[in-house]
This record gives sequence, C-alpha cells and structure tokens, in this order.
Amino acid sequence: MHISKIRQIVEWISRANLAQFELHSGDFSLRLTRPLNRVASGAAVTAQAAEPTAPATRIGAMATVCGRFLSRHPGRDTPEVQPGDVIAVGTLIGLIQVGDVLLPVTANAAGTVEAFMVDEQQRVEYGTALLSLVHA
Repeated sequence: MHISKIRQIVEWISRANLAQFELHSGDFSLRLTRPLNRVASGAAVTAQAAEPTAPATRIGAMATVCGRFLSRHPGRDTPEVQPGDVIAVGTLIGLIQVGDVLLPVTANAAGTVEAFMVDEQQRVEYGTALLSLVHA
C-alpha cells in the first residue's frame, strides 16, 4: 500500500475519532491504533503533573487531483500561505496544475502552518498530504 493512502486513512480515522482501524486484503493487512482525545462520560479523571509537550502536528490539506503542486500562482512572488500563518478551514493554500489548468487547494483543517510536505512543482497523486499544521 502506498504511503499516501495510509496517510489518507490516518486522516479519516482522526476525523472520525476512532481508536483503531484494521484492513485485511489478501496477503496484506494494516492495523492502526491511536489514543482518543476525550474522556468517557462518568469516568474519573485523575490529577497528573503537567509536563510540557510539543504541539501536535496534523495534515492541513491534501491533493484532490493528480498534477503538480504550486504553493503560489505563477503570476505571484509569494506563496499563498507560509509557515507561521494561522489559517481557517477553506483557506487557499496553493494550486495543483493539471496541464494548463490551475485548480485551487484549500485547507481542510484550521491551525498554524508548520510546513509544506511536498516540494514546489512536485507531482502529487490524489490524497497526497500537502501541508502540515501545528495545534497547541
């Protein structure tokens, strides 16, 4: 299985807040597990010493078509977004060039831009992670 498909599955299970996902296909199997971020109703919460943690990183945008990724329009000098920018869902983060056509790519999550996950003009496939976000 290509890593881009695994990334897509990880995004789906995160959005659905699932703790576990299993896929079996012929001689291939994949099992993903993750901690849930919520406390079950009625569960006791214990106090623990707070330790500083690094902000969580997540995928902020994924390719919806195959083509070449552009972080900026060819007529502009600066990228649509840059590391450190705070973005909302739906923010234009770049373009995918398919032949002579430029298709917009928008953020599917809100947060602070950490980095582009692909190089400028890199060929991308459907589901390729394009942008990482940091959440405090």
